[in-house]
Amino acid sequence: MTLDAAAVKRWIAGLALLGLALAPARAETVAADVRFALIDNRVFVPAMLNGRGPYALLLDTSTDTGGVSLAVMEEIGARADGRVAGAGRAVVFRTHVASLRIGRAELRNLPALAQSFAAPNDVDGFQRFDGIVGQAVLRRYVVDIDFARRRLRLIEPKDYRGPAGAIAIPFAAGAAPAVRATVAGVRGRFVVDTGEPFSLTLFGPFWRAHQLDDKLGPGVEALTGYGAGGPVKGIVVRVPQFGFGKASAKALVARLSLQTSGGFTDPKIAGGIGTGLLRHFRTIIDYPHGRLLLVPLKSEPDRFDRAGLWLGRHGAQFAALDVIAGGPADIAGLRTGDIVTEIDRSKVETLDLFAIREKLRDPGYNEPVLIDYLRGGRAGQATLRLRDLLPGG
Repeated sequence: MTLDAAAVKRWIAGLALLGLALAPARAETVAADVRFALIDNRVFVPAMLNGRGPYALLLDTSTDTGGVSLAVMEEIGARADGRVAGAGRAVVFRTHVASLRIGRAELRNLPALAQSFAAPNDVDGFQRFDGIVGQAVLRRYVVDIDFARRRLRLIEPKDYRGPAGAIAIPFAAGAAPAVRATVAGVRGRFVVDTGEPFSLTLFGPFWRAHQLDDKLGPGVEALTGYGAGGPVKGIVVRVPQFGFGKASAKALVARLSLQTSGGFTDPKIAGGIGTGLLRHFRTIIDYPHGRLLLVPLKSEPDRFDRAGLWLGRHGAQFAALDVIAGGPADIAGLRTGDIVTEIDRSKVETLDLFAIREKLRDPGYNEPVLIDYLRGGRAGQATLRLRDLLPGG
């Protein structure tokens, strides 16, 4: 039998494909497989620093240089190499971490920033904030965040292929990964920020240019967290659907940033995707191959506070840092600045602030909430009757 040249080429190609099909897939090399804590919609990973710990470090895609608190810097024997910025409670120092170890994965001699984190802790409510894992780890490994199992894996990128059926979304690497996405029919460039608990933040120039306050409203104006520039105010709205690549998420709580300076005013960025959105997926951040891999999970619609009240810390007690106009807390007589001493007859010193926030946003909880407070040294009491402040909850 005589074969022409084209047939020979097809035969050789077929053998090559057969060889690929029969060759066993290389096993992933997993450098770390640890359980993480999801606190306030943020991923905290257990890590050893300079052989001490474990410390709970925030996984943050938007942080180039990782960081530690001033207390942790002292505990691990690191030293301040010079002040970067700030003064008093806001001072920031350069330092170095000789060893950062998560599971069996270890990075050495990492530059870091050390600061007190006192101001954001008061607003966000952490009693202790140890530090941040930034892009040094994210760029070195494939980072697999399994929200369903609360497991985080760090995987060597060489032989990594990803789970079957995962949705692949290419990203551009920069200060944070950036993807193309669509909200309310408008397409834009969004950064992926795992340090941000909100599901979706729309930056001022973007939402104003496309009048998204009208398209997505009505919303409520509220304090929504704390950023590098201080307290972050926004108009909180419900987004029916958000699409990026072939992935989508529904009924998201989003904020239209009202900041007048800082990163949320960047006209080149439409907004930020936070952990509140990513938790709807098993999320794999694959810096070495420039992609997100997403496996959809069964999840509930986002929840938003039903009390119209942002509680922060005031020493050992809580403080009303924001009261939404016309919300249950406002109607009950609470005011911004009130010091909360008891909630439902329990001293706040015995309560977990994050658990209280979760209770106040739970759509299945409809019992009156009794709050004892101090205002100008005088005691008062308010009864909150919770209700949904956003549609679609």
